[in-house]
Amino acid sequence: MPLQSREVLTLRLIFACDDDLDDDVQHTEHTSIKNGSVHFLLLPAEIRHEILRNLLLIDRNRKYHTRRPPKESASAMLWIQSHRILEAPPFKHKGSQEINGCPPSTTTCQIYPNVLRACRQLHEEGKEILYAENTVVGLQCGIKGLNAKFRNYGIPMWGSFPAGRLSVTNEIGTQDDAKFNPLLLLKGQNIKPGTPFYICSAKDTGPLAHALWIMIKSSFAKGMKYNLVISNSPRHQRFEMIDYMVKWGFFPRLYGHINKIDFYDPPSTAPVVEDIADGITPSQKRLTSFRSELSKHVLASHEDVNLYNYSLICGLLERLLLRAEACIEKGAFQDAENHLERVNFEACSMIRTRTAELVDVSDTLKEGINRICKLIAISAYRLCELRSGSLARIIAKNRERMPAGVQGPPPLEQTTRIQSKSLAQELAVSNGLLALRLPCASPLHEWSIRVDLMLLRLFAERQDVSYAIWAIRRIKENCTLLWKDAKSKQKLTQKIKAKNMSNFQALGDLVTFLETALKPGPAHICLPAVADKCEQVVTDIWGDRLTVKKGYIGLIWTFRWAN
Repeated sequence: MPLQSREVLTLRLIFACDDDLDDDVQHTEHTSIKNGSVHFLLLPAEIRHEILRNLLLIDRNRKYHTRRPPKESASAMLWIQSHRILEAPPFKHKGSQEINGCPPSTTTCQIYPNVLRACRQLHEEGKEILYAENTVVGLQCGIKGLNAKFRNYGIPMWGSFPAGRLSVTNEIGTQDDAKFNPLLLLKGQNIKPGTPFYICSAKDTGPLAHALWIMIKSSFAKGMKYNLVISNSPRHQRFEMIDYMVKWGFFPRLYGHINKIDFYDPPSTAPVVEDIADGITPSQKRLTSFRSELSKHVLASHEDVNLYNYSLICGLLERLLLRAEACIEKGAFQDAENHLERVNFEACSMIRTRTAELVDVSDTLKEGINRICKLIAISAYRLCELRSGSLARIIAKNRERMPAGVQGPPPLEQTTRIQSKSLAQELAVSNGLLALRLPCASPLHEWSIRVDLMLLRLFAERQDVSYAIWAIRRIKENCTLLWKDAKSKQKLTQKIKAKNMSNFQALGDLVTFLETALKPGPAHICLPAVADKCEQVVTDIWGDRLTVKKGYIGLIWTFRWAN
């Protein structure tokens, strides 16, 4: 039995092994029908292999599940003061638990390796699919119970497997199709040759690197060092993807905990003479590049490791944020949502698990830790914009304004992957309230008005009248401050354009409208109409969407105050 599994496999469609079927499975007759079913082994090989792939390939059986926010998160965020933001649910520690944080989504995966126990033929056909076609990364260390720990991060792991099932332990260098050959293997620094290992899908490389980055602070893996082994096997030809995972997945988070880097390059894959230039093979060039990159990180962090780590992680998350913005421009909203979730979760994890280091950063930098807080705020704002339907309404209105006869863009995709409307609204409220408590990247009043407007619509759709009125009051307060500021500037200077003043006059009219709507009386407030009126004025003044100002770090609090 090549894999451990507690699952009992049944193939109701076609699987019916006879008791007298020997292991050699020598069949020469044509397809026969017994009791209305076709014998599995008599199916064409292509069909059998496709069925086995559906049973044995990890990435074909992955399912994503969005986690609900804690029940108390909305009520806590509604009334928490900005200078106490670190007490909010996204930043709270989990007490004495080893795992801190709640990932936005979890991944589950169930494969069925017991099919390999049916007979020799299925074992021979299935093991090639199981071991060769699954693209995995591995972790070899002596920590027990890693499956449960990684599942807390939403990462499905398999193992522990005996070291003999790991191809990179093959000293002879021959290819064995009954062993896992991971793209990347992290080996604990002081492990024994027989130490078992774990695997996960290569698609979970980013979450795996982040989980290890947090685990380094946990008691069971504190300060652990790793040796990184990179496969150079001919079955893994996607070297660019492997290089990307190493340089942007593991190095920024774990460079200080990677002891050395090596290739697994068996003699059977040695390059021919034509592939060697100046006495250096392509594999040696790649390995030199990796080691040089690792050395650069170590040297650059020597002067101030906390500041360097902070800048490195922020730079990585800013790249993801820019990628999410590009996805939104292209209409790939669900890809953007996945990127934004990763930015928000990892940025919150930095504050949650690196508190002492961030105090040092806050004392070193003039702007404190506003860079990471900006990432949290903007990603939370964008997630609220996607999940609340605000972005979909903007796009729909822009299409309505298009001249008749002009061919418009293709039908609008769903702006969130979350199918449940109630869950999407619940998460949008949590995202919006977090953005509201971390105002940045835009003038404060515009930021607050836009967030409050999205929250107003969400509360109205949830028929939560008390919180909807709370949002209206906040919009009125910010509009009043802006209106008074515009009038005072008009008295001081006459250079304000007439168009701008007409826009701000609409702001004054909106203040009057909101005051009337909030007056006590028997008349019922039409919340959607109030939201429509506010949205019209905001669009006339600032445009359809909030434009994030590059380099703006105008937070209303700093980390030192929060402590």
